[in-house]
Amino acid sequence: MALETQPGNTPSGRGSTVPIDRPERGPLNPTKEEMRSRALKKLFDATELVPLQTHSPLSQHCYRATRLETISSGSTDSASSRDEGNSHEEGGQVFLLLQCGLDFTVVVPVSPSHPLSWCPWRNRLGKTKDGTRLHQHITRTASGVILQEQSFAVPPRLDTHPDGNGGRHPGWVNNFDLIAEGDLCHLFTNKPDEKAGNTRKYFFGQNPEIWN
Repeated sequence: MALETQPGNTPSGRGSTVPIDRPERGPLNPTKEEMRSRALKKLFDATELVPLQTHSPLSQHCYRATRLETISSGSTDSASSRDEGNSHEEGGQVFLLLQCGLDFTVVVPVSPSHPLSWCPWRNRLGKTKDGTRLHQHITRTASGVILQEQSFAVPPRLDTHPDGNGGRHPGWVNNFDLIAEGDLCHLFTNKPDEKAGNTRKYFFGQNPEIWN
């Protein structure tokens, strides 16, 4: 059975050439600080971009991806004072970093212009009755990582997988190379909920205005 149509089945530009770390299998009860630290370290290790924390009314943990040279020159001061949790003014992209325990990070572009954006899936995600929270249900099984929402007849694969055209889709799991300097990242964490057969589930929710 074929997968649902996925964003960026023939990706170009960001994230299409760099090898991606495979998911790990970490402890079941990491702290929020451990999970945040893991995501930020992975981002820096993969891209050499420093995640500088910035103010946002849309999330508690928001970071601007910044080059070390930019920090050294002191040119981040004016940008930091303008930050309000949305980078569209400066031409950057907006991301969710969904840290799944210490197992892996799902790097989610939400800006419509990004070639691997999840915007086509926005209306298929779960949400609260009052519409104030948008949800993502992520499941890891022996065969891969999927986005498990009721609206998908076949859950989309989130890790690297065949693209249906003889190539490989890079997926979004640990794909930090999607992020470039100036991009804005909203970081969320969730501990794994382990089920029978070594299946692990992770649940996330955020303000839908992040996607606007």
